Amino acid sequence: MSKSSQSSPLSLYKACPQGLGTNGSHACDAATCGSPFQLPSDRQLITHPSKPCKCEQGFGGANCNICQGSTSCQDVRNRSSISGPFTDQLVCHQQPEAVTTTYIDCNVNQKTISAVFPGDIKLTVSKVVLSDNFTETGLASWPSQAGTLLSQLWLDGEEQFYCQASECRQSNSSQAVSTKGSGLGASDYSCRNLECYCIPGTDMCGQGVFDLSPVINHLNGSFSLKCDFFDPATAAGDSACSMNGGELLKTTFGDSGIPLQNCTFGSCLGQNELEIFYANQSVESGPNLNSHLSRAIVGGLVAIGLLIASIFTAILLGIIFHRRATRTEESLARGALGLRWDDLSYRLPEKMPGHRRGKLAKRNILESVSGKLEPGSMVAILGPSGAGKSTLLDILAGRNKSGRISGYISLLHRDAQDHQVTVDDVSKIMAYVDQDDHLPPYSTVREALHFAAKLGLPEAVGSRDRQEEINQVLERLDLLPVAEKMIGDDQTRGISGGEKRRVSIGMALVQRPSILLADEPLSGLDSRTALRVVSSLRDRTRYGSSRWSPASIILTVHQPSSEIFLAFDKVILLAEGQKMFEGKPTDAFLWCASQGHPCPENRSVAEHMVNMAFQPGLFKPSSVREDLVESIVVPSPRQQEEMEEEKALETEVMMARKSCADKVRGPKSKTSTWNQVVTLTERIFKTNARDYSSLLFHILGSVIVGFFIGGCFFRVKTTISGFQNRVGSMFFIFTLSSFSALSAATGLHKERRRMIRERADGFYHPMAWLISHLMFDLLLLRAVPAITLTSIVYWMVGLRSSARAFFEFLIIAVIFNIDMAAYNMILAALFEDLSLAILLSVLGILLNLGFGGFLLNLSNIPGAIHWVQYLCPMKFALEAAASIQLHGLMIQDKVSGLNISISVSAFAPSLFGFKENAYYNDLIVLSLAFLLPFILVLTFTVIWRLKEVR
Repeated sequence: MSKSSQSSPLSLYKACPQGLGTNGSHACDAATCGSPFQLPSDRQLITHPSKPCKCEQGFGGANCNICQGSTSCQDVRNRSSISGPFTDQLVCHQQPEAVTTTYIDCNVNQKTISAVFPGDIKLTVSKVVLSDNFTETGLASWPSQAGTLLSQLWLDGEEQFYCQASECRQSNSSQAVSTKGSGLGASDYSCRNLECYCIPGTDMCGQGVFDLSPVINHLNGSFSLKCDFFDPATAAGDSACSMNGGELLKTTFGDSGIPLQNCTFGSCLGQNELEIFYANQSVESGPNLNSHLSRAIVGGLVAIGLLIASIFTAILLGIIFHRRATRTEESLARGALGLRWDDLSYRLPEKMPGHRRGKLAKRNILESVSGKLEPGSMVAILGPSGAGKSTLLDILAGRNKSGRISGYISLLHRDAQDHQVTVDDVSKIMAYVDQDDHLPPYSTVREALHFAAKLGLPEAVGSRDRQEEINQVLERLDLLPVAEKMIGDDQTRGISGGEKRRVSIGMALVQRPSILLADEPLSGLDSRTALRVVSSLRDRTRYGSSRWSPASIILTVHQPSSEIFLAFDKVILLAEGQKMFEGKPTDAFLWCASQGHPCPENRSVAEHMVNMAFQPGLFKPSSVREDLVESIVVPSPRQQEEMEEEKALETEVMMARKSCADKVRGPKSKTSTWNQVVTLTERIFKTNARDYSSLLFHILGSVIVGFFIGGCFFRVKTTISGFQNRVGSMFFIFTLSSFSALSAATGLHKERRRMIRERADGFYHPMAWLISHLMFDLLLLRAVPAITLTSIVYWMVGLRSSARAFFEFLIIAVIFNIDMAAYNMILAALFEDLSLAILLSVLGILLNLGFGGFLLNLSNIPGAIHWVQYLCPMKFALEAAASIQLHGLMIQDKVSGLNISISVSAFAPSLFGFKENAYYNDLIVLSLAFLLPFILVLTFTVIWRLKEVR
């Protein structure tokens, strides 16, 4: 036998420790007789288990290391030829706690091991806290190292493998290993640098049915041996232990490790040495606990802390800016403002019939139109459908247009002190009443006006002043009878169409704009109500009507009555994009006569002019010149005097001019972001308090489906089929969350058109709207249903019962639900067609189901599409849930007549392709790699796509 063949691959076994010797071609592969008082090399080998040599009287165990009586150590030393100045009486210390070196002998009771390898399986352990001192005890010395552990596993007396570990620390615990323990607690011996060696040719290492060499030889990492203290008062002279070591061993046998029973302990110590040890133990504060947090937990806490700090900082800054804005004294009376436009043209790209496919032709909607809105006046624009009335108003209001605009717009200042108002600021002093009504259906009329006043007036305006303005508008527009009634829509009954039109006008008036533009504000109104609306608008153009500045108003009308027609200061007639007439209403009769088509006595002149505009060929070529009326009408002395005063006044009017070719800027918000978020949040919560069907069905659906899933997987067992059901229940939770997140797309699409219109009106910035929308949707429609569903299913199924595991699972479920909702919101914001958004969302759900890890093994995906799994949030959610629910879970089942007990972690990775201990990594991926980018993309998409382009 060569020396190399007897050399151990483990450093602590280079010289065989106590109780071991070399009997074959492998070092330290046999037990020895005798006792620890003999040198290991002098102890006799046990050549065959059926013919063991005898242990020294008073010692026992698989390799004769354990003292078995209180006087056994002293008796052996007295009988031996050991001599020395021994002054201390030896005692047998029969507790697992080591003073110097303690030996342990246990029976291995693990179902799977016992079923696969039937026989008597024992484990022997040597715990070395300090090396024994021969001069004090007489125990044989061997090259032991302090803070180490040596262990050996035996099958029917034959050694199968042995292990070593270093950097060991000993501590006490009040929690016992066995429920039937002594109640005195346990001793825990935790080590690092575990290494093992499986002896070739043994039953467990190649000779038997299963070869454990790949498992044993790759054990590494940490190791712990926890043993209950022995109660000398009981009849039984043994205790229970648990061995756990290395990730591979933990993966195979679970967190509880390998259970050990009928454990005996023994070490020879001096009486004084033992008393000093217990005296020092009594003054210690307790076991040495490792209080260091993992990097992942520390990183997570830091990230959460930064997020909370950022939220509170944003809230604090919002409150500060809001208070500063409320204290800022803004001049409410700016003086009269007006508009002037010169050579406005608008060309719209349009596919013309007869042209080749894809070729575009230019169509002129407006052509060199000029005009003026005098400060403090009211101008009406007449013309048939398609004349360009709405287009002209859109351009003057600064709305985004899809075609090409050319020309100039000038802002006219009546008073010199208002010269600081520029064209770029015009959106703050202008209001626009669109031709279509887009009102909040679940707000009352008063609430709609309050919303417009709170976002359309400066924050320096107090609530009392706002309320006074709202009451005046309600009274003048005859809306007081329906002030507390909901507006309604096609599905919800509310106010009439004419009343909605007046609400739209009221929302513009409560903002007290300096310039008001209204597109067909009289449509849907009866003659009496229309006249009252015009009178109310007329009052706003007069000086001294209130402490606010007067308004300049321009509006389009289709066929006004004679009384309404004469109420305007000026009338502009458009036909096919060209201006045909601009002048006072009283001059319209003379103008019609100059065209050779005088107005009949029984017809309204406004109606007659519109009928003429239907046939542009009737106009004379000179009719498009400005000041046409002045050239054909001989003014009276009084009219000449008025004209001279007007020209003199015009020389005092200052103009801030801007080319329409400049890049169109979005309307500027009139209040702080904080005020916008608070106002929008208030409205959305009121709306859903009245229309609670969506919130109710989300929560009620979660409850119903939760009980259904919980009933299907009720109290899953720890069998193989129960393991399948356990994973299936988690898969069901995430699948339901994926489909329920479709409502995020429909919810955003439902608010899309009104948001675009209100954004164009300058009520708020899109970020403010998005924040308020996300606050409601993600909190009440995602987080609350996810918590409800998870809480019901989790406890009914019987997943891991610890509070930590529950909350970790809950966090994953909520974040995954939010991830899927944010993804659907992106689609709804990106595509105006809801059906297309739903289609793409369903395709995303199918990818998540397929590559989530439950239906398809992630390890066996072909390389060409292997990357798809990393685009699926469900993969990381299910993997994170599995890592906390399956790790350490023991399967207790009978297979082919054999009782097995094995950790799920031993085969779950190969079954699903999940990674071990991936919870925090997956949590970071779901939060930082999916949720954060989704929110950023959603923000960009809302700003980019949810804006008005006409």
